[in-house]
Amino acid sequence: MEGKPIDRILLFIRYIIYEQIITSEAEFERKCGFYVGYLFNQKRGKGFMNGESLITISLAYPELNLDWVITGRGYMFYQGYSRKNIKRKTKKLLFE
Repeated sequence: MEGKPIDRILLFIRYIIYEQIITSEAEFERKCGFYVGYLFNQKRGKGFMNGESLITISLAYPELNLDWVITGRGYMFYQGYSRKNIKRKTKKLLFE
C-alpha cells in the first residue's frame, strides 16, 4: 500500500469508526493521549509522526499491525484479532 503512515492511521480510524468502536477522530486522539487537532496537523503535513507517537498508538490499539502502519506491507491487524476481539478489548480499555 502506497502512502505515508498517517494515511494508514487514518484508514484504521475510519475502520474503527465504521465498526462503531469509536465515534470520531477526536475520540482516537483522546484515547492515545494526543492533543485535539493532532491528526489534523498530521494530515496537513504540519506535524511529524515519530516513533513515540506510533508506540502510543500501539499501546492504545495493540491489534494494529505497526509493520503495516510504517511500511504498508501485510495486514492492518495482527493475525488472530477479530472484530469481536477488537471491540471487547477497546471497550475494556475505555472503561478501566
